[in-house]
Order: sequence, then structure tokens, then C-alpha cells
Amino acid sequence: MKASQLRASILQQAVEGKLVPQIPEEGTAADLLESIRAEREALIKAGKIKKAKPLPKITEDEIPFEIPESWEWVRLGELIHLVSGQHIEPQYCNQIKKGIPYLTGPSDFGEKYTIISRWTEYPKVTVEKSAILITVKGSGVGKTNILSEDASIGRQLMALYPILIYEEYLLSFLKSYQITISNLKMGIAIPGISREDILELLFPLPPLAEQK
Repeated sequence: MKASQLRASILQQAVEGKLVPQIPEEGTAADLLESIRAEREALIKAGKIKKAKPLPKITEDEIPFEIPESWEWVRLGELIHLVSGQHIEPQYCNQIKKGIPYLTGPSDFGEKYTIISRWTEYPKVTVEKSAILITVKGSGVGKTNILSEDASIGRQLMALYPILIYEEYLLSFLKSYQITISNLKMGIAIPGISREDILELLFPLPPLAEQK
């Protein structure tokens, strides 16, 4: 088995709850989900995020595999704040470090963290360091990276901010689902996925301690 196939297999087993023992004292995902919903409401009231439209209920036919009893199947949109990027014309970008970093796609991705190669003094959408970036347009749909510093992002990218869930587990989930996400892309000229495609993804939610 190739290293890439082994890594993918391990990631898949991780998000199915097969790599760690179940410990009742760690609580349940249902308890965590209540805290996440309360935190989301607090962020909305504080004006930090906008209220989103309700997500579709999960049907039995959608569930792809069994998870431990202490876990919960949820829509990813329940657990994150999602920010879409916007395009900046090339004449408003530079390579002499004037302004704020500007990222346009997976060409700016390193092994885990983004690599900055252009800047702009005219940012449209600014996201914060440590946000998870996902490619939503072009040939690299589904590829992910962690933002190395505050930056502006182009329309080929979206940024995910986890709400009370462990960032590394979310990143592992996205990596294990990269092919699934890529298969959602539509379009002829520039294939891509929508905000709804990301928000409606099924997410196997473990208790927080187990995520870590």
C-alpha cells in the first residue's frame, strides 16, 4: 500500500471512531452539540457572525457508515462559521509585501500551512490566522490548508472557523473527505462547489476529548 493510501485509510478510520477507545467519562457529542449551539447564538447576538438559514435534516439514507453511540451525525454547517473569498484584480496585487497577504488557491498551499507570495493594499475579504482554507473552484477542489497569518482570500477559496470543535480533527475530516468533496463540483468552464455543498456535508461528531 502506498503511503498516501495508508494515510487516507488511517484518516478514514479516525473519522469512523475506530482508532481510539470509547470512554464514557468524556461525555457525549450530544452534550457538545448543545454547547456549540449556545456559542453560535452568543456569536450571533454579539454581531460576530450572521444567522444562517436552517440546514436540511439528516435522513437515514444519507448516513455512510456506523459511528460510536457517543458520537452524533450533524451537518458541518452546525459546527463552523464559513467565509467566502472574493476576487481582486491583478493590478491591485503586488509581490513587494505592500499591504496584506492575498491568497488565490492551492498554489499558495504548503504541506500544512499557507505560503505567502503576493500581497494587496485593497483587500475585500480578510480572514484570520489559523482559519482552515478549502479550495472551492478549479482543479484543486477539496484541497485544504491552515492559514499561516491574517490574509485576504480570492473566490477560489473559503475559510472555515470551527465553533468549539478541535481544529485538527476538522482538518483530518476534510482531508479524508477530499475525494467526496471534489466529486461534488459542477460547471464546465470553472468547476466548483457552493457554500451549501460545504455546509450540508455530513460530519461525524465525537466528544471533544476524543477529537483531540
